[in-house]
Amino acid sequence: VSTQSTGEHVRETSIRTIYQLLLAKPEQEKILLTLLINKLGDTSRKIASLVVYLLRNLLGSHPKMSLVIVKNLQQYLFRPNLSLTQIYYGTIFLNQVRLSEEAEELTNTLVDTYFGLFKKVIHAQDFGNMCEKQVSELFINYC
Repeated sequence: VSTQSTGEHVRETSIRTIYQLLLAKPEQEKILLTLLINKLGDTSRKIASLVVYLLRNLLGSHPKMSLVIVKNLQQYLFRPNLSLTQIYYGTIFLNQVRLSEEAEELTNTLVDTYFGLFKKVIHAQDFGNMCEKQVSELFINYC
């Protein structure tokens, strides 16, 4: 007996396929990356966590894609009506992006993203309902 629903299994398979295509065919990166990042908003925590994991692996395989991925994620995170959970999973990934002295544009983009998210989250209506773990995870890079 499987504990995973059929819908969740299909979503997981499609996400893994998108990831494999990104690794093998970076020509379509804009579309594939958008599809992958959109799944951070999946209702299943398992699927959202899988996306964070695959994005991190993608950076390991293609470190030069860091800026492209961060900019795509930035566009996603500043959409209106995102839940704090969606922002949370996006921030978990951003916290794992490695910086270097050569990546000045990436560093600036991350800083801009964090400050923008800080403003967005502070003004969110359900900010008071966030658990302490979510708040600390969202802003861990500020310290």
